[in-house]
Amino acid sequence: MNIRISVIYAIHRADINLRRSLESIQKQSFRDFEVLMVDAASDDDTACIMKAFCSDERFKYIAVAQADMARRDHVRDDGTVNHIVMHDTTKPNTVLGTRGGQGYAEGSCWSRGQSWAVYGFVLSYIHTGDKNYLDTAKKVADVFIKETKKTAWLPRVDFNQPPEPVKYDSTAGAIAACGMIEIAKCLEGEEAEYYLNAAIRILKTMEEKWCDWTEE
Repeated sequence: MNIRISVIYAIHRADINLRRSLESIQKQSFRDFEVLMVDAASDDDTACIMKAFCSDERFKYIAVAQADMARRDHVRDDGTVNHIVMHDTTKPNTVLGTRGGQGYAEGSCWSRGQSWAVYGFVLSYIHTGDKNYLDTAKKVADVFIKETKKTAWLPRVDFNQPPEPVKYDSTAGAIAACGMIEIAKCLEGEEAEYYLNAAIRILKTMEEKWCDWTEE
């Protein structure tokens, strides 16, 4: 195969339009290309859809390298997660700095990003069997549980935000709870119960505080 064009397709949670998009590329009359599909730890059917296209030798699924980079550069030693990491494109594995992104400030802990790490890394473990991913999922989940306990199981937008005004993120709670349930499925005994119980506490508390089931 004579590759003349490389298409880099960076994807996160894109299953709704992904198949149609990849089929469009596949059906092009120009044939001398490759598609590098980079999955950024999606928690939907993105991985399954992309892998289905790998029967075409021009399509290459890249997920492990992305997950390893996220483990190395996004997850801090204390289990909190950087939202934005800037890399030196001329020097592999070289971090130039970080940014706060949607978090309160640089170096803080945006709960939505923390929750995606919980879910994304446990799914990486499920797909690869690499225990490093499960250990990382547990590490970031432990931080989420510890911080959410401080506010009666209701997750704040950023775990380092000032006491006032109080801002919460129900989406972060739901994502993290889903990830914790998957972690529990990978474990046994008291350790599994720890993550499952935390997920249930978060979901139940959010339902009690924020859901309105009143019929109009």
